[in-house]
Amino acid sequence: LFLRRPPYSTQEWRLDQVLKHRAEAGVKIYVIVYKEVNQALTCNSAHTKHALHSLCPEGTPGHGNIKVLRHPDHNIFENAADMTFYWAHHEKFIVIDYAVAFIGGIDLCFGRWDAHQHPLADVHPANLKDEIFPGQDWNNNRIMDFQSVADWQSNEVSKADYGRMPWHDVAMGLVGDCVYDIAEHFVLRWNFVKRDKYKRDHGVDWLLLEGRTGDDEDLVGVQRP
Repeated sequence: LFLRRPPYSTQEWRLDQVLKHRAEAGVKIYVIVYKEVNQALTCNSAHTKHALHSLCPEGTPGHGNIKVLRHPDHNIFENAADMTFYWAHHEKFIVIDYAVAFIGGIDLCFGRWDAHQHPLADVHPANLKDEIFPGQDWNNNRIMDFQSVADWQSNEVSKADYGRMPWHDVAMGLVGDCVYDIAEHFVLRWNFVKRDKYKRDHGVDWLLLEGRTGDDEDLVGVQRP
């Protein structure tokens, strides 16, 4: 997923590389992704988790600084009392150091990057360096949805035959005191997932919300043991 385009000249702005460089610099990165029902969706959250965790292998700078949780589980044998099908928290937001946040409805995934012009074509026979949507980033799920996101180059939707599906969604960036509320929401959700699925996994941190003291801490503490 490239944050700047065209990708040929902006390789350093590929999302996983941005996260890798920040993790190597000591930044702690926490990610929650929706765990899909495999029979219904092809988003492959297991690949997402593996790909992000493998950015900083053991013995290299940044190892352990990227944590990814998938939720909810759909195992009827392990979660019969609290079974959830076809459900997602449907939240897309990013919080950075209690200072900046981005919230909205658009997914960080193939096929969602767009511009005000909403380009429908991306054929450049004279200069492939001008390609804007490489591989599965060229998407039109009215024709065919993603088939194998682990192989990003594989795409059975022909650019010569079909236009891409444009995306126009609402999102916003925030700074100031309100960012703290969004950070609190993420901490609550992370600790809920930790308690619900990873309580005995010591490799998954309980998160503490900075700046909470006294009675206010109870708001977040309810999600910890």
